[in-house]
Amino acid sequence: MKRRSNSLMGKGLVLLASLVLGACAGPGFVSAPPPEMVGTDPSPVEAWMDGETGVMLAYDRYGQRQGDEPAILFLHGWCEHRKFWKPTASILQESHMCVAVDVPGYGGSTYQQGGANPLDWASQVATFVRSIDDGPWIVVGHSMGGVIALETARILQDSGQAHGVVVVHGLYDPNRKFDVDMNMEFASALEADFSGQIEHFVNAMVPPKLTGALSEWIATQMKTTQKRVAIDGLMAHKDYDLEACLKALTVPVRAINAKMRTTHTSANKRLLKDFEVYILDSIEGPGLGLMLQDPTGFRALLGKALQDFRPTK
Repeated sequence: MKRRSNSLMGKGLVLLASLVLGACAGPGFVSAPPPEMVGTDPSPVEAWMDGETGVMLAYDRYGQRQGDEPAILFLHGWCEHRKFWKPTASILQESHMCVAVDVPGYGGSTYQQGGANPLDWASQVATFVRSIDDGPWIVVGHSMGGVIALETARILQDSGQAHGVVVVHGLYDPNRKFDVDMNMEFASALEADFSGQIEHFVNAMVPPKLTGALSEWIATQMKTTQKRVAIDGLMAHKDYDLEACLKALTVPVRAINAKMRTTHTSANKRLLKDFEVYILDSIEGPGLGLMLQDPTGFRALLGKALQDFRPTK
């Protein structure tokens, strides 16, 4: 037990990593980052300022709105940034306007101390979305960003701007409670050795010998996150009520998950009015983000989810 507090290795870290980062390596994984992501700099190209809080959000826009097609907003996961969505958004821009934004404190966005919780993040993101385009939006979020996506959609649906939500590597069990002890232990380990713990985190997901340059790229990007932002983000869901959000949503919700563990579809359907899950079969066990590990398979499932959001004739 003494060694666990220092390195946080073993089953506990693997479980925590699978909950926070994203899903899983299997026979369909890619062993190198997409060429367009090599040397990625998350510095803002476009930026938006929240007039009330002073928080600046960095974002990238891909393509233009196509007729009545909803725009797509991409939200990243813990210790990630908007560039993790660049390969996906670059492809989808042919049919949809896509916007990838950094959550406050991550990538090129500024941080407001004490504002690390899904409700504040979603409020800022929703205000940002409404300021750049008043049409309908589909909100796609990875892991931690999935919760922010759900809350953002809950705000946008009040004005009819939410068209649907896609949660990537999430909603496995909507009734699962926040594990305070595990997350506090990881937070303490990050405080003591941030760079080393990020290395352990990524290595616990998928050994570098299997993922090569992709694993190294993700670890490098994650380590650019400020330590305080990372720890605050880890604890952001401590008092968060996911069930209340799901019950309030009226727009369709889709999950894209890996085979790492069972998605409790019936539990989600008891809370959500319109829910389905798509499983990326190529990804098994602990690992990295679905959209990077198996981009082709992931985009196929995302395409199915987007098709679900089209109105029936």
